[in-house]
Amino acid sequence: MKKKMMLLLIGLICLSCAIQTVHSETMTNQGKLKASLSQTEEDALKERFSKLRKKIVTTYNLTYEGFVKEFIYMKECEPSLSVADYASRYNGLIGKTGRSIGDRSWRRNIGTDVKNLTFKSVPNYDTYGLLDMGLRKGDIIYEGNGGNTFTGHTAMVDDIVTETHLIEGKKKTFTYVRLIDAMTDGVVYSVLDDTRAEKQNSVVLRPKEVTAQQMRQAFSFVKSQLGKPYNLNIGNRNASRNRKDWYCSVLLWAAYKDIGLDIESRANGAWYNEPGVTPRDIRYSSAVAVFDHKFKLSNRNDVKNLTISEKSNRANNEDLAYEKSNPNYYRLYNNYYVLEKQKDGKYRAQTSLYLGGDYYRSADRHLLGGLYEIEMTASAKAHFKGYNYNVGRNRDANYAFQWINYWSTSDISIIYSDDITLDILTLNYKEGKVVKEKNKHGVVTNVVKREEPFSTSKPDYVKNLTISETGKRANNEDLEYEKSNPNYYRLYNNYYVLEKQKDGKYRAQTSLFLGGSWQWPATYNLLGGLDSIEMTASAKTHFKGYNYNVGRNRDANYAFQWINYWSTSDISIIYSDDITLDILTLNYKEGKVVKEKNKHGVVTNVVKREEPFSTSKPDYVKNLTISEKSNRANNEDLAYEKSNPNYYRLYNNYYVLEKQKDGKYRAQTSLYLGGDYYRSADRHLLGGLYEIEMTASAKAHFKGYNYNVGRNRDANYAFQWINYWSTSEISIIYSENIKADVMSLNEGKAEVSQGLNDKGQEVSRVS
Repeated sequence: MKKKMMLLLIGLICLSCAIQTVHSETMTNQGKLKASLSQTEEDALKERFSKLRKKIVTTYNLTYEGFVKEFIYMKECEPSLSVADYASRYNGLIGKTGRSIGDRSWRRNIGTDVKNLTFKSVPNYDTYGLLDMGLRKGDIIYEGNGGNTFTGHTAMVDDIVTETHLIEGKKKTFTYVRLIDAMTDGVVYSVLDDTRAEKQNSVVLRPKEVTAQQMRQAFSFVKSQLGKPYNLNIGNRNASRNRKDWYCSVLLWAAYKDIGLDIESRANGAWYNEPGVTPRDIRYSSAVAVFDHKFKLSNRNDVKNLTISEKSNRANNEDLAYEKSNPNYYRLYNNYYVLEKQKDGKYRAQTSLYLGGDYYRSADRHLLGGLYEIEMTASAKAHFKGYNYNVGRNRDANYAFQWINYWSTSDISIIYSDDITLDILTLNYKEGKVVKEKNKHGVVTNVVKREEPFSTSKPDYVKNLTISETGKRANNEDLEYEKSNPNYYRLYNNYYVLEKQKDGKYRAQTSLFLGGSWQWPATYNLLGGLDSIEMTASAKTHFKGYNYNVGRNRDANYAFQWINYWSTSDISIIYSDDITLDILTLNYKEGKVVKEKNKHGVVTNVVKREEPFSTSKPDYVKNLTISEKSNRANNEDLAYEKSNPNYYRLYNNYYVLEKQKDGKYRAQTSLYLGGDYYRSADRHLLGGLYEIEMTASAKAHFKGYNYNVGRNRDANYAFQWINYWSTSEISIIYSENIKADVMSLNEGKAEVSQGLNDKGQEVSRVS
């Protein structure tokens, strides 16, 4: 018993000490308050509080001490604040209390138990982008037309959630923005949709310089207050979790105060530095940023006509697959690609779109194909910084494309392509555009339509040629190339690539090489793998760094149309039995390209020689027996190697007779025509000894001409040719005593006339 009495006595002593301590602290606080006031201010405050006492006590439950404390608090950032102005601001707030023009519908209170919420209709998101702007836990919703028309109203964002609820007796699944509100019914869950946002003139606020984790901590504070009653005491700055009731803005202010951030406006001299913590103090605080929700995503449907799997594993070879419940990757198949047109107009494509908003990347970072960062707008960077929730969760696939198109600086779409590398180059080099057409499967999709600056049908450079597109000739085709990846276009059977250069000179090879590979850009093109083809200035600019074969998956004719347009040359295909002669013929302007039947009966380009002399008359070899081989098999009168002649040798008393321009004669048993390794075609010999003088035009025309002019021509041609181009008259004469005959001619005692040889044939002889 004594022991119990002792314990009771100790308890009473402790209680007495505690009471004395509290009283002492109260007196101390009052002393501090008075110490910071002038006597004039203290008297004025007492007077003003007395006048406002009835309204303040009944409306705000505010004591005189609280009234004084708020004045001192406001003066810290507004030193010029007078008691009269302070009281006027309080009076203004009190005068407006209870007059609401805001939304008083079911949206303001759907309950306090997240497992048992009440909805009267499906929330509406047809007008604004509330679901698309990255709202997160801890964001603040300010409503200009709030429960109190003067100060507005504030609430805190819980989350964007997809749930199933009973509405008018039917289960409905929908996505909505859930808030926590401190309103007349107390601290409750509520809904923010377009209807409420429009009616309440809502604005989204986000505290600055805080992490997503800190915002979640602030939300946790607010959530812990669910179910507590409402109190309009805006001046009660008790920020403890243990306080019994809340005003809307004070609750949010306390939540952020709990993590060390003051979100109340403290601007010096600003009219919105209102008594207590009002919604408008938070709205205009420098500690928060304003985010616009009054936008709408495009209604463009980028996934139209695609088959879609909402699971990442495709069961039926769908075109697009993503994990709807938690998507990051939107993967495309069956020749479909994500096409990105960047803000600089450049295109790129990949088989997937990656949207951030997970453990690894916040929703301000997104990738094309898991490789290329998609640039986001400045607004998106602010909206979604630190937002680690996947923006496409539980949304249809098209939403991802609508969302990224709004928030990025790019235009993102889906395209069908059989050759995406070519199509991207086509777009980047402005050789085509994206159009909607049926693809090869008959599905209407975006495709790239090339717009060549030249005709792709005329002229037909490969007309009448047999062609192999496999790179191997199975049937002795005239032209072969590897259609799927061509560089070389190779010609056979006496067909050649003919190039007429811009200076008018011709050259030819058996192949055309088009660049556009990892080694050679499309500005590097060759005739026969040897001779570089000069490209136009625009081609050099257009195709600089273009490392893709321009003829891939195109017909052979396209290659010739392309090189003709982009080079400074005229490129064609020619048939020739003697391409060296034909090129010389063209370069020395002795002929032209015409369309004729070749020896196989096929109409093609051929070179037709146009001699400046007759090739039929006179007939210098009339009645002579001729061997077109240098070895005579039958004692022929004339022998030459037709395929490569230099010497035309005469036998059986036949001679080459030359009458020079001075009238003098000389004769030999052979005529030597130059045009080989040793002599160009401006130098020729009589009998291998005597130089035949050529005309001035011949010297100019054939200087450096190292091709035998008589190759593959009949013997008479050689004599016709030398007669035209030399200053002499060259003929064939029959003589049984050539020395005597030449002497007689030079002495003027005889002349050349027609007579008979020893066989009775008519020949030229001296008489």
